[in-house]
Amino acid sequence: MCFIEFLNEYNGAFTVLLTLILVIINIYMGWQNHILREDATKPKILANICVKNRNICYKLTNFGASPAINIQIKIDPYLIERMKKDPLTHKLRRIEQGSFFLAPGKDSVFSTETMWEQIKDHKLSLSYTYKDLSGKSYSQEYLFDLSVLDLDLAFKYPDK
Repeated sequence: MCFIEFLNEYNGAFTVLLTLILVIINIYMGWQNHILREDATKPKILANICVKNRNICYKLTNFGASPAINIQIKIDPYLIERMKKDPLTHKLRRIEQGSFFLAPGKDSVFSTETMWEQIKDHKLSLSYTYKDLSGKSYSQEYLFDLSVLDLDLAFKYPDK
């Protein structure tokens, strides 16, 4: 029996097999599409540190396609303990106790009211939680090495 006769004899079985393979591929592609669509519509908050007027600041940026709501921040306990007698400690505590909204593509900068030179050998942590519009909660935690800021402060941008 040659190959052509074999295909003619069992063409129904090949059609069923090929149909099953295509159905499995379509189900898999639909599942991937669902996951990608879900990921593309959620807020994505990225934290960073920066220096403004020689003070260390936390910077939160929403890179996602939807707004982040009820953002709650937990600042490094080292900073709060260090500034215990300082009146600016209340500002840090208010930032921790409150919550805020961050639109897509926007950023928010919070000063720690701490001079970079005073704590440059310490690592700072930042953790936060936020929700999307459907109420799904997300959380992130970062540990920042302040030696990176040393490079930023040493570099002078050219005048235009």
